[in-house]
Amino acid sequence: MKSIKGVFRFIVIGFVVSLINPCFSFSQNLVPNNSFEAYDTCPYMQGHARFASGWFNPQTDTITSPDYFHSCSFFPFNTPCNFAGCQVPYQGLGYVGMGCFGRFNNYQNVREYLETNLLQPLVPGEQYYLELNVSCADRVGYGQNSIGMAFSDTLYINPTYEYFNIPTAIEYNGPPLIDTVNWVTISGVYTATGTEQYILLGCFKPDSLLLLDSINVYYPGGGDGEFSYYYFDDIKVIPLDSLQGIDEPISNLSVNIYPNPAKEWLTLDFNSNIQKQLTVSLFSMDGKEIKNWSEKYTSKMYLTLPQLSNGIYFLKIRNGAGEVVRKV
Repeated sequence: MKSIKGVFRFIVIGFVVSLINPCFSFSQNLVPNNSFEAYDTCPYMQGHARFASGWFNPQTDTITSPDYFHSCSFFPFNTPCNFAGCQVPYQGLGYVGMGCFGRFNNYQNVREYLETNLLQPLVPGEQYYLELNVSCADRVGYGQNSIGMAFSDTLYINPTYEYFNIPTAIEYNGPPLIDTVNWVTISGVYTATGTEQYILLGCFKPDSLLLLDSINVYYPGGGDGEFSYYYFDDIKVIPLDSLQGIDEPISNLSVNIYPNPAKEWLTLDFNSNIQKQLTVSLFSMDGKEIKNWSEKYTSKMYLTLPQLSNGIYFLKIRNGAGEVVRKV
């Protein structure tokens, strides 16, 4: 958001060395550049989401401009730390950021969106697994309860900054998303009509239908306005049949980590009861490995922590199908 971002008084923090985790993707995924690894140009200012190959801003107004963050760039446009906060990519080295809710002065229902062309149209009557991963940015005032994915049969271009009134294929509809530590997976199964050729990401509800939660003392609302901002990564549209018989990648596991903040121990709570070998490594902010654990797990894994100084650390969780990184 060029104008909107101008009213965000972001507090610049120091540069942090990136933790690099290899990108794992499905061969059947119909979303090009699904984890925003490929780029035409490294981002060097706000509004550069269009530099992520294959993605573009469907709005032609002068207010909205989604952002791109990648380790190829420099602070404040790199990963894991940038002008909106600190978050390790869900996959690979990059992700995008968007304002999914905004209102200030005479502007209401302000939204940002991203769009891309599927590698091939969906087949009518076929079922598809859909997924997007989001994380609330640290330096923003509000969390909201609606973020999703929508389809379009043609290139969707809209001249307004306001919300797109189009139906969603999958949508988060729980309490306001205020988790700035973990990535939250939004997923579901969708039956295609055969007209779907493009996907759009963002919030497809007006202000009047949103639940909001103030989360940050930096932006408590009023004055310059009220805003939410989320990172997006690892977008999937996968034929459901192609998933049968394939081992579930670690990126599909819902991992709830608590207590967070932690002092002496951590619990990793998974959505799976199947015993698998898992390796977990604890890293400091400068990328130094502090400790690792390797064991079979069922639904939970308990980690006894070494004596640590107060601060932010990263857990790298790996199995045979890939890895994810979480901030603690």
